Amino acid sequence: MILPEEPWVGVDLKAQHADFYLSEMGRSLQPPERTQMNVALMSSGVILDTRWQRSFYAYFDAFLAMARSIPEIINCCFGKDTRNKEMTAWFRRALEQDEQDRRQAFTREFEAGGYKDFRQHPLATARNISFHRAGYASSVEVTLTGLFGVTYVGSPIALPST
Repeated sequence: MILPEEPWVGVDLKAQHADFYLSEMGRSLQPPERTQMNVALMSSGVILDTRWQRSFYAYFDAFLAMARSIPEIINCCFGKDTRNKEMTAWFRRALEQDEQDRRQAFTREFEAGGYKDFRQHPLATARNISFHRAGYASSVEVTLTGLFGVTYVGSPIALPST
């Protein structure tokens, strides 16, 4: 179980992981290296494949997982996790009644304070579709404009098009 002196450690770690994956998403979208050869090829109309989609959408999925886990960890550390039998048993067995009451009040206020809205956010919906339904976030599409004004459009399962 979580020790009282470290309840925010997991939240901070997941936030750092989410930030890492968000940064990597941005790096995935960087144009190819500007070598003389690459510039010459691109100026003649050649499309240089950086495989940005593969890395971008993998990092996107990881970002969604990390970001979505943060409020769950907060609720488990400070409130009452009602969706897990093991946590429910621990809650009843290990905690004094006043601590149970405090945690139940926290969960009620956490829900009323925006957590329910957070779960309905389009990124939360994209995560649920990617992780529990289709295997990818079908509503997410990226459009990039290349060095010479060429526009590239990509999705998790489609090859880039111009």
